Amino acid sequence: MQRTIIPDSFVIKGRTFSGFHALPIHDAERLYIGLVKYGQSCGCNESTIGVLLSICLYLLSSVDMPTLLNEPVIARWQLGVIAAITGGIVGKCVGLWWSHRTYKKLQHEFNSLVENQSKTNGCSIDTNQNGGISHG
Repeated sequence: MQRTIIPDSFVIKGRTFSGFHALPIHDAERLYIGLVKYGQSCGCNESTIGVLLSICLYLLSSVDMPTLLNEPVIARWQLGVIAAITGGIVGKCVGLWWSHRTYKKLQHEFNSLVENQSKTNGCSIDTNQNGGISHG
């Protein structure tokens, strides 16, 4: 398994994360990958899933509802497009919400680990850089 190269300091969403060198390698790697993934997430994957799921549900419901089949073709087509757009919007919102929630959880975990590690190593937390460890 190839190790991820972890910089000691990087910025995501306007916040500087530094002090990875003081953390155990498995925690540093897991947190770095998670912070980058969820800090840069846009919700596109979830939006795609929402579109596909809404189209599938629309097709299944149109088979079960014979009255929908009596409508003109253009009306059925418009309903399908509306269902796909709605699914995409809902998927995007859910994806962004989930990414933000997970990012905040990882950020809190990083802050806790860095704080604990700094107390253990006799370092101080550098609040000028919005987090991290300052040796001294």
